Amino acid sequence: MTQQMTATVTTTGSVWVVSVEGIEGTTLVRSPSHAAAMAAELAALHAGGSARDYDIRVHVEMPEQWRAQWAQVQEHRAEAARHRDAWRRGAHALVTAMREDGLSQADVAASLGVSVQTARTWEALELDTQGEQ
Repeated sequence: MTQQMTATVTTTGSVWVVSVEGIEGTTLVRSPSHAAAMAAELAALHAGGSARDYDIRVHVEMPEQWRAQWAQVQEHRAEAARHRDAWRRGAHALVTAMREDGLSQADVAASLGVSVQTARTWEALELDTQGEQ
């Protein structure tokens, strides 16, 4: 039976320090991607058993400047999703209106400069009340 543990990874600049909850001491890794394996080795060394006996969940503590940048990235991602939803609603409404005015899908596509498949896709979008498919 595997024991679940949490490892925390922090950077000192050129190396990453891994500590495991409930285990004294730390280990060093070159990148966070190696933290789970090294944390399991550390747990096995101090608590016994084999590294395979430990299921390690890794929490990476990013430096403040990275956290600030990540927060910005997340804000931009949310804004992009809002814009994506708006263009999808707009494209669906436009194609639907053009089709209701009697244009064929081919005519809609030619008018908008897109492929017939794209016009068909936009027309077929099923949007919920928040504009998501």
